[in-house]
Order: sequence, then structure tokens, then C-alpha cells
Amino acid sequence: MTETQRSDLLFSFRDLKRDLNFIEHTSNLEWKAERRAMPLMVDPGLYQSTKSDILWVQPGRALPTAFKLFTGSAWMILSRSFVEYCIWGWDNLPRTLLMYYTNFVSSPEGYFQTVICNSPEFVPTVVNHDMHFISWDTRPKQHPRDIDINDTDKMIASGVAFARKFNQDNPVLDRIDSELLHRNNGSFTPGEWCKGDPSCSKVGKPTTVKPGPGAQRLRQFIDKLLQQPMFNENLLFSFRDLKRDLNFIEHTSNLEWKAERRAMPLMVDPGLYQSTKSDILWVQPGRALPTAFKLFTGSAWMILSRSFVEYCIWGWDNLPRTLLMYYTNFVSSPEGYFQTVICNSPEFVPTVVNHDMHFISWDTRPKQHPRDIDINDTDKMIASGVAFARKFNQDNPVLDRIDSELLHRNNGSFTPGEWCKGDPSCSKVGKPTTVKPGPGAQRLRQFIDKLLQQPMFNESQCK
Repeated sequence: MTETQRSDLLFSFRDLKRDLNFIEHTSNLEWKAERRAMPLMVDPGLYQSTKSDILWVQPGRALPTAFKLFTGSAWMILSRSFVEYCIWGWDNLPRTLLMYYTNFVSSPEGYFQTVICNSPEFVPTVVNHDMHFISWDTRPKQHPRDIDINDTDKMIASGVAFARKFNQDNPVLDRIDSELLHRNNGSFTPGEWCKGDPSCSKVGKPTTVKPGPGAQRLRQFIDKLLQQPMFNENLLFSFRDLKRDLNFIEHTSNLEWKAERRAMPLMVDPGLYQSTKSDILWVQPGRALPTAFKLFTGSAWMILSRSFVEYCIWGWDNLPRTLLMYYTNFVSSPEGYFQTVICNSPEFVPTVVNHDMHFISWDTRPKQHPRDIDINDTDKMIASGVAFARKFNQDNPVLDRIDSELLHRNNGSFTPGEWCKGDPSCSKVGKPTTVKPGPGAQRLRQFIDKLLQQPMFNESQCK
């Protein structure tokens, strides 16, 4: 903040709608279409612990058709509601665009603009200005020029809250201090909170906002902007007294062939930004294995705790979003993303149970995908004690046996339980909140207890 006191800023914004977003934007990409959106780059800073230049990879990509690109200033004032949307992303658009912009140069000049302008809920909240005074050359270059003493009157008259950029020991800053902020020698900006001697040695009324001339200029500018058109019971019983923070997620750090064929090649999925299906693009050159974090891989099937899922969404230390961008260019990312997030998060490592709770039937020499479960696997599947099984082909006789012997249901009807009363069966509601376990609950609970036995439980976590 330069030419406006904080009290002026608070006064000018205090009765505005809280959902406004001051974000300069345009869909006219001009040269940025060819030089920003279509080339592809990979930033090793996402996965390496040392600095290095970005990698330009080939081929490039077409402009997106699934959403419309916008660009603008990297400086903005965003509402809390929009920032929460960008973090939570309840319709998945913010994360989709985060992955798209992973391979985009100068993404801060487009990411938020593209998110907000493709979100009908937030479009009415957009004010097309970044609230900055910027001094450009007569023929604008990529970066603005430094503000000098000749720009001062124009800057003050603009009415905006911020200005950039200034070089060190700029006489403009001295004039701002003395004439606008009324402070000397780098002291505090005075206000109702500042009493006593000139160095504000006593605290007055810190909650009182007394606007100065800057507030009027700023509010007039804002007003002008706003005038513009703008299952089952066995499962419930077996899990009910377990700790709620457990995550059943099969994993290993032994990548084997996946290091060379998954982690090092680079691909771009046009499905992120095109509205029609197409094959993934393999681009060159590849990339080295990361050094900023350790890669893990495993099953794409898992049971995750609410606390870990919230961490992946909120990402308060930014790791989940960093890895989301890294895995944007990774084939079969569901087999590695969550494993790598949880095993690089010390807070969640103690919650990891190294199993996906699935019975899977592999060929004698395992292939990439498991084989279909057949009738000969039934006894082994039941004895395993796990909650889930895959995969089954259509009209598999194993499914009929599961229905009749395990779920006790016929002809695709509901699975009976304490909630199911009446004649014919389940024609009346009994006690829907009562959980009555069957033999499957005992098998499942024995299996879970075995998984959680010490020290095997700790020894299998994130190794």
C-alpha cells in the first residue's frame, strides 16, 4: 500500500458487499495465446529440491475447448468466498484448471481469471480492475517502468489504493510518506490509535476508523467501478469402534518398472482442457525423478479418512496442490497421488494401513490388470475376510452365490437387516438404526485386527 492510509482503505471497503473480487481480466489473449497457452513447459521446481530452469517440451497443445481462457494482472483483491471455492473446488473446476496451468508460463496472470470467469456463481462478483496504479512506457513492454516523481500527481488523482513499482530510495516514496501518510523517518502512519509523542508511544482508540482525503478518492473510484455493467451392516459393525483417522491405502516406495515408464516420461492429457476425447500427448524431453519428495505407488482403490481428504482439499502446507500439479503429467496418477501425499505428510503417516481392503485375483504371472474372479475363487475370496472384491464380468455366477449365501437376497432385491420387516420381505421398515452383524463381520474384524497388530502395523507404513 502506498498512497492510501489503512484507515482510508478500511473506511472505503467497510460497507461494500463482501463477495466482490477486484480482478483485472480479458479473454483477448493476443500474443499470449501463441506464446503462453500453446507451448508446454515443465517446472522442475515442483519436484526437485534444487533450482533449475524450466523445461520446454514438444509438441505443444491446442487452445482449450472445455473452458474459456482469460488473462490479466497477477495483482488482485479476492473475496473469502472465492478463495474458499478455489481451495475446496466443490465442482472440481479449480483443481482441473490448477492442473492445466501446471504447464503454463506465468500462470498467476491467468489462473484466477480463468477460474472466476468460468464459474457462473462468481461472475457477478467480478470488478474488472486490480486496484493498482501502474506506469507503462508509451509502447508497453512486458513489465511496467518504475514510477518516478513526474507520476506523483497522476497517481494521487487515480484514486486507487496501491501503486507499483518503485525502485529503492525513490523520492516519490518520501512524498507519499510526508503528504499522504503524514509520517516521517519511516515511523508509523498516525491515526486514532496513535497518541502521545510523534512516535505513537501511547495507544488511543485502535478500533476507531477516521478516514482521510485518500478515503474519499478511493471510494469515488470504487463507486465508479461498480457503476459499470458488470451396506451393509457387517461393514458398519466392523468399522464402528476403529479410530476414525485410519487410511486403508496400499503403497510401496519400490517403483520398479514404474520409475522408468510412469515417473520419468511426460504426458499431457487434452481431456483437461478439451471438450472432446482424444489420446494423451507424449512430449519430450522426459524428467528426472523428484528430489523434493519421495514417490510412492500402489492400488487405486482405498478407504480414506475425512481428516485426510480435507487435508488433500485444503492443503494447508501446499503439498497436496504441489503433488496435484506434478501428477498432471503422470500416467495412471490414481495409483500414486494419494500414496505420495500421505507418505510425505508426517502428520498422517501413523494413520496409514497398508492394504486396500480388496480381494483381487491375479494370473500366476501377474499382468497389468487382474483377471476376472470366477467360481473357483469363491471360497478363497470369502476366507480372505476383506470387505470388497474385484473384478467381475457381467452375469458372473460368483455374484449369484454372493447374493444367496452372503447377502441373503434374491432376484436383485435389498439386502435384509433389522430395518427390513413385513411380509413380503422388506415391505415395512423395522429398526433402521440397529446394526446386527452377521458372520461376515467377524471375518472382516479379524482381518482388520491382524492388519493393526504391532509392530507389523508400524513397520509397513510408508516404507
